[in-house]
Amino acid sequence: MSLKISLKQNEKIYINGAVIKNGNTVANISIENSDVSILRQNNIMKEEDITTYCKKIYYTIQLMYIDQNNLQKYTDEYWTLVNVLIETVPTLTGIIDNINHLLIDKQYYQALKKTSELISIEKRSI
Repeated sequence: MSLKISLKQNEKIYINGAVIKNGNTVANISIENSDVSILRQNNIMKEEDITTYCKKIYYTIQLMYIDQNNLQKYTDEYWTLVNVLIETVPTLTGIIDNINHLLIDKQYYQALKKTSELISIEKRSI
């Protein structure tokens, strides 16, 4: 089953290490294989956008997803970050467990979506 993506004018998308920028018109593309890393521009966090602890976790998962050559490094960093977070805010254990299961199953994009929820919770509490 293919993944259909509609790109807005000048929208960027990351596909397996390549950053692709759409032109001046809407483009519809179809990804025919499922073993590909894809992030749309609005899901990509830049290093300079890391302003909170949960955003650091999101960024680390993003790196796990797009830089498989350094997966172990980012996985170690992730566990360090979430262990500190759970010690600090034990009420977040449930959502962290959900993210952990997604990562164990290599569902990185879904883990990023769940981590966005964590960022929203963090934002409400600040």
